[in-house]
Amino acid sequence: MKKPDDILPPTGSTKVLTGRGLESFSMDEGGHLNLILEAIGNAQEGYLIMQLEASSGPGKILHINQSFCRMTGYVLEELTGKDSSLLWQGPSLVSFLKALRAIIADNQPAIRQLVCHRKDGSSFWAELEVVPLDKADRGKKIWVGILHDISDRKQMEQTLVESQMRLNGLLNSLSDLVWSMDVDQEHFIYLNPAAQRIFGYPVEDFFHNPKLWRSIIQPEDRDAATAAFDQILTTGGFEIDYRIVRSDGEVRWLRNKAHVICDPDGKPLHVDGLANDITSHKSVEARMERMANFPQFNPNPIYELTAEGELTYFNEPAGVLAKALGAEKVEDILPSETNKIVIECLRTGQSKLRVELPYGDRTISWSFFPIPNTKIIHCYAGEITERIRLEAQLRQSEKLKSVGQLAGGVAHDFNNILTIIQGFTNLLLSRQDFDDDAIDQLKQVAAAANKAADLTKQLLMFSRRQVLQTKNFNLNLVVTDLAKMLERLLGEDIHLTVKSPDGDVPIEADQGMLEQVVVNLSSNARDAMPRGGVLNLIIRKVEISATTASQHPDARPGLFACLTAVDTGFGMDRQTISRVFEPFFTTKLPGKGTGLGLSTVYGIVKQHEGWVVVESELGKGTTFNIYLPLAKVAVSIPQGEAQEKKPLGGTETILVVEDEAPVRVLLRSILQSVGYKIIEAKHGLEALRMWDEHRNEIDMLLTDLVMPGTINGIDLADRLLSDEPELKVIYSSGYSADVVGEKMSFDAGTNFLPKPYTPAQLLRLVRSSLDAKS
Repeated sequence: MKKPDDILPPTGSTKVLTGRGLESFSMDEGGHLNLILEAIGNAQEGYLIMQLEASSGPGKILHINQSFCRMTGYVLEELTGKDSSLLWQGPSLVSFLKALRAIIADNQPAIRQLVCHRKDGSSFWAELEVVPLDKADRGKKIWVGILHDISDRKQMEQTLVESQMRLNGLLNSLSDLVWSMDVDQEHFIYLNPAAQRIFGYPVEDFFHNPKLWRSIIQPEDRDAATAAFDQILTTGGFEIDYRIVRSDGEVRWLRNKAHVICDPDGKPLHVDGLANDITSHKSVEARMERMANFPQFNPNPIYELTAEGELTYFNEPAGVLAKALGAEKVEDILPSETNKIVIECLRTGQSKLRVELPYGDRTISWSFFPIPNTKIIHCYAGEITERIRLEAQLRQSEKLKSVGQLAGGVAHDFNNILTIIQGFTNLLLSRQDFDDDAIDQLKQVAAAANKAADLTKQLLMFSRRQVLQTKNFNLNLVVTDLAKMLERLLGEDIHLTVKSPDGDVPIEADQGMLEQVVVNLSSNARDAMPRGGVLNLIIRKVEISATTASQHPDARPGLFACLTAVDTGFGMDRQTISRVFEPFFTTKLPGKGTGLGLSTVYGIVKQHEGWVVVESELGKGTTFNIYLPLAKVAVSIPQGEAQEKKPLGGTETILVVEDEAPVRVLLRSILQSVGYKIIEAKHGLEALRMWDEHRNEIDMLLTDLVMPGTINGIDLADRLLSDEPELKVIYSSGYSADVVGEKMSFDAGTNFLPKPYTPAQLLRLVRSSLDAKS
């Protein structure tokens, strides 16, 4: 290839050599072109001189330098006079030519980037600097192009773009929040999409309002987090956990790490940070903390054992239990078969529960649990001494209840029988046609019937089937009034003391039954002190706590009246205490007692919704604590008035309702013998029919409480009283559990005739009821 100087005309020539790439190019400028060609010939950049036709064509190449040839692979002769589209073909050619003409028309240099094609068909990225020359020949514009190969730079840019795209993709896919703020924290520079997932707010909201971030920090954590942000230029960074409140109100934990980015001179440029949602992590931490605290702060003894049964851990209560049981080491109280239990639990994967072992007078329950996927056994221990005691008390209570149901049923049937025996015996005794022997025999029958009646009465008291006739009174007065009688009962060898508070101890109870309780307790104490001793009766108000109440199955918290009987007698062992309230159970010699005294006490107290606690030890006496509900106000007990003798007969009409035929016969005989008119009914429905027929004749209803059918005595009386409020009513029964329920009581003034009864008792109650004012 010829040097550029070879194609230039002689100095001063006005025409360029034809066929050498420059046609008729005038050198009026005095050889300046030669200088231009010499300069571009040695340049490292690719130079070309182009002539842009007036038409829309791309123009022709006038000259190129060696660097241009090296870039494209062409030689000068191959491109001189050729169309420039040979170099930059493709879809961008049209836009390039349009831009080129605009540049030349403006006569201002400009730079364009385009793809150039080499001779071998390959291409490269080039930057073309277009320099228009202020020279035109018949409408042909001349311009110089300076070509730079920017393929490497373009490759780097592409690589950077691809890297940025990959980085953006990575940042966009991160679950963690990536953020950047200016050093003044006045606006965000960058936030990835995780911001919306974590906070629930659109990312744009944070760009519009940079303070939004701080405003959604949980108020309790806001001061600490704000301080960390405000001091970051001093500290250089922070790592802090705090809670945020999402847009939906959900509270989440955030761990935020930040550091200050500085230039080489140490000047802060911006603050970059990484935040991630650690709510689940915090939940696990809290759970792990709870799990770690569980054995440490558990009030129950906990142990950890290896597969060989070796103790590797125990908590403080386990040590306390070992010390309480008198063991030097904690492992000394483990069950002797612990190794065997551990092996079996690990082999089967099944727990071993409630291994109960006695330690003196205490009982410990052990449970062993294999931990899955480990060779570790967790063992839990608990003292069940109190539970066993309460279970025994509950079983005893249930046993007494069952016995009471049986006793009550038997007593009810016996009362009907005894009513007949007593009634007819007394009728026979009232006759004058018997000799003395017959009368003595009848008296023996009557005495035996009375004795049997007393027994059935006690059975009813024990079974809680006795009807209560309650009123409010002061327990102090009742016990104090009984003192003189009790002194005679106890004898000269036993010293009785009664201790009571200054104020009233009001209760609502059946006075006669409560007196029976005091008498029976005193009698029991007397029998326990055959050589004399001391009996203390103590009345007081006591506050029962929930803890104390939990120690007895019948107890409950609250304020109660307490009657305590303390003797200095023989005392009892545990086995005797467990049976002391059973009917007919006695430790006395045959013929010395019926075994119903304490069972009667138990039944009366239970029927009054109270409970009894017994404390005793052989050789150290016995204490009975009777707990009864307090009444709000005590009513003074009226003194008995001398009863005026009144005639027992009359001419009134009485409706007698009794399902037992012999009892009806007895009632008819007694009442008719003194002048009363009798209308009989077997049950409630028949009584209603009799009422409809004889309503205007009937003055009194005498009804049994428990009767067959759907109408009992109380229901019958209620119906008749609704028709005739002035009607007199007497209720009678051996017991009334089926009618009145567990608490059998009538309002004050209700006429009740308990079976068995004598003819005199019946006639007195009938006459007084008929004579009483409504």
